[in-house]
Amino acid sequence: VVSGSAQTAVVGQAFASPLVVLLQDGYGNPAANSDVTFSVPSVGATAVVPATVKTDAFGRAEAAASAGTVAGGYNVTASATGVATSVSFALTNVAGPAAVATADASSTPQSTRVTTAFVNPLRVRITDAFDNPVANATVAFTVPASDPTAVLSAASGVTDLTGTTAVQATASSGAGSYEVHAAFPGARADQAATFSLTNTAQGANVLSLVSGGSQTTTATTAFSQPVVLQVRDAFGNPVAGAMVEASVPASGPSAIVTRS
Repeated sequence: VVSGSAQTAVVGQAFASPLVVLLQDGYGNPAANSDVTFSVPSVGATAVVPATVKTDAFGRAEAAASAGTVAGGYNVTASATGVATSVSFALTNVAGPAAVATADASSTPQSTRVTTAFVNPLRVRITDAFDNPVANATVAFTVPASDPTAVLSAASGVTDLTGTTAVQATASSGAGSYEVHAAFPGARADQAATFSLTNTAQGANVLSLVSGGSQTTTATTAFSQPVVLQVRDAFGNPVAGAMVEASVPASGPSAIVTRS
């Protein structure tokens, strides 16, 4: 190897320097006009390199190389017919700029009772245009400004080597469904990740009369309006599915109550 080893390039882009190998005969003389074969990995991280290059008058074969679309380290091997040993160039493809934010399937959708933590953290993965993980990317998490919303353990995070970062979310005191968004700097709306969250009400705490009180009717006839009651939790959220029992006097003026 003359030069070109230990290089790094962004996926899909050319390496800065060509891969240069020197071919000599058994006496150390340059082997001109000889074929040098360059071999690259067939899967995973690899490069685009000419399969065969002729040596020049000085016995040198020079091949331009471009990084493939998969990030990672690998070797490009150069060999020649009649030469027992081959030589290798150590190359590395690195991920391109952040292009897509994807919410982890375990993070969305989720639901929890108001003021309690969601079971799974909000985990997002940042990848480049070729789906390679992007490390050290800053990700900002955005929640609704008013209820229903969530309180996050941090407003932003930095991705690790797997392109992943996460924050813990705790439901606010307001019940309802909403979205939390995660995006890297400069991301368009279609490049951001979306988490669908729902805050559910706590147990029944308050029973209040909505309408139908203070009515009068003739004996044995129905009142004109139903009695409407509402059940709420300690934070004022309506509680669905709560059982409400109605009690009427056992004797004297009374009423027959049916559920509507």
